[in-house]
Amino acid sequence: MNNLETSRDSQGDVAMAVAEGDDSDVDNSASPKATDDSNSDFYATNDDELVEEPPDPLEVNDETTIPEDVKRDLESDIQEGQAAAASLTPRQYQLEMVQLSLEKNIIAALVWFLAPGVALCEQQHNAISKQLPAYPTRFLSGADDVEHWSDQSLWDAVLENIRIVVSTYQILLDALTHGFVRMSRLSLLVIDEAHNCIRKAPVNMIMKNFYHPYVEQNPETLPHILGLTASPIIRSDKESLKDIEQNLAAISRTPKLHREELLQYVHPPSLERLSYPDAATAAPFYTNQKIRTLQDIFVHLDIMEDPYIRKLQNDEDLFSVDRLHKAIRTDKTYCRDQLKKLIATSQHVHSELGSWAADYFLSKSISAFRAASIRNDQLLADLSHEEKFYLLGILEKVPSQDLAGTHDEIFDLSPKLERLIELLVDEHTPDFAGLVFVQQRAVVAVLAHLLSVHPRTRDLFRVGTFVGTSSYSGRKANSIGQLLDPRDQTLTLDELRNQTKNLIITTSVLEEGIDVSACHIVICFEKPPNLKSFIQRRGRARKVKSRYVIMFEETTLFASSLNWEGLELEMKRVYEDDMRKLQALKEREDIDEEGERCYRIEATQALLTLDNAKQHLFHFCAVSTKDPYVDPRPQFITTEDKYLGTISAKVILPSTLDPKLRQFSSSRSWKTARMAQKDAAFDAFARLYKEGLVTDHFLPLYNRPDSLDRIFGAIDKRQAMAMVPVLLDLLVDGAHEWAQGNTRVFRTIIAIENPDGSEMVKMEVSLPFPIPCVPPTSLFWGPGERYKFYTTLQNGSEPIPKTWPSSWLDDRSAITARLLCSAFPARVNPKRRDCVFSFAPHHHLGSNQSFWPEGVRGTEDICNQGRGPDVEFGVVHCAAQIGKRYVFRRLVAMPKPVSEDDNLSLNASEMHYLECSPFKVKTNFLDPCETEPSPENEAADRKIHHLDPGLCTIDNIPLSITYASQFMPSIIHIFELRGIAERLRTTILAPVEFQNVDWVLPAITAPSAGIHTNYQRLEYFGDSILKLNTSVQLLAEYPMWNEGYLSARRDRLVSNSRLSKAAIETGLGQFIITSGFANSRWSPPYMKGLVGGSEGRAKTRKMSTKTLADVVEALIGSAYLDGGSDKAVACLRVFLPEINWMPIRVRIETIYHRPPESKMLPPRFQQLEKMIGHTFSKKLFLMEAMTHASYTQEDVIHSYQRLEFLGDSVLDLLINRIIIRDTGDLLSHVKMCNIRSVLGNANFLAFLCLDLHVMDHRAEIHPARRSGHNAEQTDSNDDSKFNSHRGVQFDKSSTLIPVYFWQFMRHANSEIGASQRAAAERHAKLRPQIYEALLHGVTYPWALLARLNADKFLSDIVESTLGAIYIDSLGDWGECEKFLERIGMMKYLRRILSTLTPEPRLSSERTVQKAREIELRHPRSVLGELVDQERIRYVIERDDGHGNGGTDPVGPNDKNSRENMTDSQMGEANIAEEEERQRKRVCLPEEKRARRYACRVFVSVSSNDDQDQSNKSEQNNKRKRGAAESEIVRVGDGISEVEVRVRAADEAVRVLLKEREQTLLQKS
Repeated sequence: MNNLETSRDSQGDVAMAVAEGDDSDVDNSASPKATDDSNSDFYATNDDELVEEPPDPLEVNDETTIPEDVKRDLESDIQEGQAAAASLTPRQYQLEMVQLSLEKNIIAALVWFLAPGVALCEQQHNAISKQLPAYPTRFLSGADDVEHWSDQSLWDAVLENIRIVVSTYQILLDALTHGFVRMSRLSLLVIDEAHNCIRKAPVNMIMKNFYHPYVEQNPETLPHILGLTASPIIRSDKESLKDIEQNLAAISRTPKLHREELLQYVHPPSLERLSYPDAATAAPFYTNQKIRTLQDIFVHLDIMEDPYIRKLQNDEDLFSVDRLHKAIRTDKTYCRDQLKKLIATSQHVHSELGSWAADYFLSKSISAFRAASIRNDQLLADLSHEEKFYLLGILEKVPSQDLAGTHDEIFDLSPKLERLIELLVDEHTPDFAGLVFVQQRAVVAVLAHLLSVHPRTRDLFRVGTFVGTSSYSGRKANSIGQLLDPRDQTLTLDELRNQTKNLIITTSVLEEGIDVSACHIVICFEKPPNLKSFIQRRGRARKVKSRYVIMFEETTLFASSLNWEGLELEMKRVYEDDMRKLQALKEREDIDEEGERCYRIEATQALLTLDNAKQHLFHFCAVSTKDPYVDPRPQFITTEDKYLGTISAKVILPSTLDPKLRQFSSSRSWKTARMAQKDAAFDAFARLYKEGLVTDHFLPLYNRPDSLDRIFGAIDKRQAMAMVPVLLDLLVDGAHEWAQGNTRVFRTIIAIENPDGSEMVKMEVSLPFPIPCVPPTSLFWGPGERYKFYTTLQNGSEPIPKTWPSSWLDDRSAITARLLCSAFPARVNPKRRDCVFSFAPHHHLGSNQSFWPEGVRGTEDICNQGRGPDVEFGVVHCAAQIGKRYVFRRLVAMPKPVSEDDNLSLNASEMHYLECSPFKVKTNFLDPCETEPSPENEAADRKIHHLDPGLCTIDNIPLSITYASQFMPSIIHIFELRGIAERLRTTILAPVEFQNVDWVLPAITAPSAGIHTNYQRLEYFGDSILKLNTSVQLLAEYPMWNEGYLSARRDRLVSNSRLSKAAIETGLGQFIITSGFANSRWSPPYMKGLVGGSEGRAKTRKMSTKTLADVVEALIGSAYLDGGSDKAVACLRVFLPEINWMPIRVRIETIYHRPPESKMLPPRFQQLEKMIGHTFSKKLFLMEAMTHASYTQEDVIHSYQRLEFLGDSVLDLLINRIIIRDTGDLLSHVKMCNIRSVLGNANFLAFLCLDLHVMDHRAEIHPARRSGHNAEQTDSNDDSKFNSHRGVQFDKSSTLIPVYFWQFMRHANSEIGASQRAAAERHAKLRPQIYEALLHGVTYPWALLARLNADKFLSDIVESTLGAIYIDSLGDWGECEKFLERIGMMKYLRRILSTLTPEPRLSSERTVQKAREIELRHPRSVLGELVDQERIRYVIERDDGHGNGGTDPVGPNDKNSRENMTDSQMGEANIAEEEERQRKRVCLPEEKRARRYACRVFVSVSSNDDQDQSNKSEQNNKRKRGAAESEIVRVGDGISEVEVRVRAADEAVRVLLKEREQTLLQKS
């Protein structure tokens, strides 16, 4: 059914209708004008002036039992929600009208919006373009030369890719008449000012000729009709409304049940009559010298001298002769017509305004025409050169008069104007706003000027003008006397809104439709020409106690007033008897109607009744919806049964809820709307309880932190330290087993490789516990000298068979003792044979005793035989240097001069001597050697010694075996650690089924253990895995929960306090390695010492709870890397059993299959699919990802909040996956964290969102030239050329129009649209600088990105889209990465990774690295490191624009607050989290963001006086000595607190670095 909406009050309804008609539901936000377009007292006034008063949610009945503190919170939440959305809420009568107007969606081919005037069309086009930015919209007017578009291909080109067309009635009528546009192509026809659909009006001709004939034949091909009007009756005939309904094939709809609410916003102005003396009493026009002179000149003009007549006389064709005779007969030429109009207009100005005004009008008209003629203005393009100067010569004869100096002596004003001035002066107030309607443009221009300069009015009124802008290319040039240029009035109405102007002089163009702010007074300088004008002008006076004044001549006052009042009364009677029905409604609502419904919770005895249900519902919505752009209040729509007279109600809840929980209806019909609403609220709240969104006390889950703690469990304040069992000691356990007679021995074979990769030796090792496989593991001897060892048995180790002889273990113990004595003579008792481990060279098994005789031997063999190629000697000992050992290099026969350090006998010059180097001793081979050895130590290691063979002995054990024996303590330590990891793998982590311990060991190794691999990278990676898995599990498990509930639950699950508890509960503490290898205290682990000393050992140890939590996250990361998401979920089951963990693919499929089967995407969203690079199989996911919570027009789709909740986790893990994939284990967790911070912060995502776009082709048609005998021939095959049947040629050009990603976000809030456009403008200005920094800069542009000051919803839709892709692709990471590639994130990530280097081990490497890398750290973090132990304080203040701050600081500035703690202590992630919280807190409407902020950065000295200040600049030290706190920098012109703080920190870093650089230069 088509609808004629008779109480339209906003262009937002229009945008809604257009979007619904297109089935796209994109950007159905209210127009910024809200209800300013109210032209009648039958609809509401400006939303900005009056706030709807909803039913009081605090009205407590006897049955209500709400604690006082909850009640106070409720009141605060309700008030906060009302304040946030007061100007954004659709009123109930508006919702009623939308429901009636939009009965179903329409898949649109084309939406055509019609309005009667060009100015109104232009305004509607601007509003629609702003509110539906993703939809190509075209405005057609006479200025486009439309009347010459006579080629079908031209029309096809113009409408190509266009979704919405806005034009006047006549343009569409012409296009339909000529068949260029067909009605079947339209799906929705919106007719603004639909009361014009009468008689021969163009819009009625459209309906009569192209709609009604097909209603019976092909109704399915016809568009839906939506007519909008505030004045359905424009004639005195009371049946005229029926005529309009019939013409539009529509039914008139006006609010019925919500009329009471509508009338609350209606302020009918008082109708007043202002009389002025009759025209006969005023001075006649012929008393004006200029008018009289001009008239005399015109009377005596000879028509034969007219340039047009002369031109026709010179032409010899018959057509020219006919035109010549006609012109002489009718006395009409263009020049004469212009003069006649000028004379008539000047006479009208004289009669209306007086002689002075007429003089001004003529003087300005003549001077304007003179100036245009001299500069050859295009406005006179249709005038020939001869015509211009002919007219100019005539006008120059009119006496001129300079009126510039006569403003204080204005005289000869008409009595009518004097009465107007008196009225305006009397009515003026500081907030005055008024309109004056006149008939002619000339009067508009002159009256506006006169009021601007008149002594009584010039200081009171800021006068503007507004006239129509209709123009046609065929129309002659601008007439003489047209003093107003419509191009100068583009800002007039905006200036009236912001009170830059307070009085507008206008013609009838402002009667219909155009958005005009409500005024205190509306004055009709002439009588309204008809009832329509009377009604519509009156609708402009909508302020409280406004006045509507009509000026009459005294002789006609009485008769005219009776006529107008009679017409108005008739209209009211036919249309609505509002006051009578309002009273009836009030009386009806006063009926004492009772209901018996109740719902009691047995556990708490909480009672839900009809009387308290509405209050509970308001409370729930207020505290569960915190988006500043979303009105949290439930909206009620009531309907009346026209037969029974009973009322039913429907309640609509905020779109943050699941679609199934968004609409509820009353269970039955009621006598009053009050009870119907209570009934609907009862059902709604009962359902919320059943879905688990309300507690047993009927309080929302998401109420206050303590209520969240009661439901989800509190986030405990994590204790710094916890007591856990001591580290598992496998050697001690083995010693106890041996002592008890359970001799379990496991043997393995290890290979040790030299730094060049060659095999050094193979050793057989025996231990009292199973030895897992060991991959090639580094043993660090020194910088650049890295040995490796690994096990060679397939299973790592094997138990010693019991069939082996009992002497085997004794033999191994003896060999082990000898080898340890050789490697560590000072630490080993050579007689002990009870070491719990043993080792021996693998290739000497069974013959070790015979091959290595006990003790040492002399050097005779070396002296007599030298060293053969297969002979390997042992360590050399010299009797002259006790405790020192040497390595034999060669035997030297003729000694050279030697140093005093050499130990030679007196006759050394006559004998051989030994050339040796020092034997290098080391115990800990697990330390990667962070520093280069000193030159002194390096020289000592390379020094050559010459030893007397007579004083030396040599070990029987080969040198390679001795060196290998030095490795054994470190190797045994590795075996112990891997044994601990193996024990953990087979016990607590058995359900995870790790393949081996290679991923377990680093996950349980703390950085303090001193091993080059620890849990830090795995912990960082595991954190993102935990976050994603938890998000997916919760999304699937709780489909009714909004983002607030989900975040609260996830935060508690992934908190460090919960994870540390999980580690303690599972016994994980005994497996966590926190201490390094104690090489300086190492001694062989003898069984007697292990067994006997265990009694006094501590059973527990203190451990940081942060370490416990980190290990859990590291194990989750290890499980993922070992076996994918399934193993990660298995690990989560071990530590967090309170969640029903299921395989993530199962959960994803659950989420995927929950929405209904997807409908077809609207055409524009198909373009969005191409933009983001993913074709959705479930289209609803894309629609949901782009739907803001303020959008309420679709009841089957969530808002994007749940997908954004997921997308944030997906982005975290995806970035980490890519980093690990592309860099392996080269980057530290710190660098990984920095990369995530720069790629995932809201400002960067908002920048990518604002930047992502595709180019759309838009055809543009330009008039080329008129054809004639001098025109060039046009190539008929040129597709870019079009010729009309009138000879007008057009050129077609294709323009690329950017269509941006952010434009597709669907919302219903005008402030969101304004914020989007403002952010896009800032993006356009900052984009070159930001891109230069991203592509070539050495520092991440934190400050520039903060300057965007983009709202959170821009980054949210990037994350929600990523979440949608993740679900739609069933967890395909490749599809997600493609999206990051499309938005440009991958390009910057590759640049970051290309400049990063692994963590350096040497200071020289670190210096080179810092020169190459991009500085990713936040300026506040860098500043915190620069000032070291000092404290930083940021003071935010209002910036007055002159470098001076306001007197009152803004925001938290207490020195003890977190705001002022050392940023280097906060860390990169904490700084980002803090700024995100502040961005959410300071979420203001765009117009309020004009405020400017300044930030001062202060540095205060820490109380630690013992800190080393040697590395600080001299200027810094002066600050410390001179004052406790010093100001570093002040930065102003900040557009937000967050942005100015970032820039201040950035500038402070520059200042401090420059100071230090200058200090270093001075010292050098």
